[in-house]
Amino acid sequence: MITESRIFSPNLLVLFKGIVKYVLFCFLIFFFLFHHALVSLVIWDDKKRMRYFMKSIRLTALMGLKVLNVQHKVENKTQALEGRLLIANHMSYVDVLILFAHYPSLFVTSVEMSEVPVLGQIIKLAGCFLVERRKEKRGQDTLNREIVSMTQKLKDGFDVFLFPEGTSSDGRGILPFKSTFFQTAIDCKATIIPICLVYDEGLDVIPWYGKMTFPDHLFNLFLASNLKARVIELEAISPEGNRSELKNICHERIASAYAKH
Repeated sequence: MITESRIFSPNLLVLFKGIVKYVLFCFLIFFFLFHHALVSLVIWDDKKRMRYFMKSIRLTALMGLKVLNVQHKVENKTQALEGRLLIANHMSYVDVLILFAHYPSLFVTSVEMSEVPVLGQIIKLAGCFLVERRKEKRGQDTLNREIVSMTQKLKDGFDVFLFPEGTSSDGRGILPFKSTFFQTAIDCKATIIPICLVYDEGLDVIPWYGKMTFPDHLFNLFLASNLKARVIELEAISPEGNRSELKNICHERIASAYAKH
C-alpha cells in the first residue's frame, strides 16, 4: 500500500494543483469579463475607455501569469514612448499575457480568433484590434479600412502590438512575416520595436497551433510547471523605406535573436 501511495501521489498532486489553477483562472476570467463589460457601459469615450482597459489588462495579465506559474522577465527594455508599433514572434495566447504584462497596448488579432468560445469574449472586451485574415472574406477595401484604423490608433498615442507571422508557431523557429501592417508605421512615422519572445522552459506545452483546441491546450497548461519566458527588446527601427524592407529587417533581427537563445 505504501508503494502504491508513493507511485500515485505525485500524479494526484499535479492534478490537484491543476484543478486549483483552473478554479483561480476561471474566477479571474469571470471577474475580467464582468468588470470590462460594466466599464464599457460607464465610460463612453473610446480613448478613455481604452486607456483604462490597458491598465486593467496589465494587472489581469500579471495575475494570470501568477496563477499559471509562468516566470517572466524583460531584457533591454527602453523607456516607454507612446504610439509605437511593437513586433513580436508568436507561439501561444500565453504570449499575449506576457507581453500585456510588460507592454500595455492594443493587440492585433484575427476576427476568427474573436469567434472562439470564451477566448473570443476576452479578446473583444480587451479592446483588441480585429483584422480579417480569411482570404475568402478579405478584400482590398477591408484591408484599406484596417490600415487606416490602425494608423489612427498609433496617432492617438496607443502602442499597437502586432504578430506579423499571422498565426502561432510550434516554437521551432520564426515563420515568415507578412508586410501589410508595417505600412501603418510608415504612414504616421511610428517607431518600430522588434521583440523576441523566448520560452526557456515549457516549450513542449506552451505553443498553441494547428488544430489544437483551446480547452484541451489550457487544461494541459494547468498541469504544467516550470514555465519560464524571456522578452528580449531589440534595437528600435525608424519607419523609413517601404513596408517590405521593414518587414525583412524585423524578421532578421527577431529570428537571429531567437536562434541565439
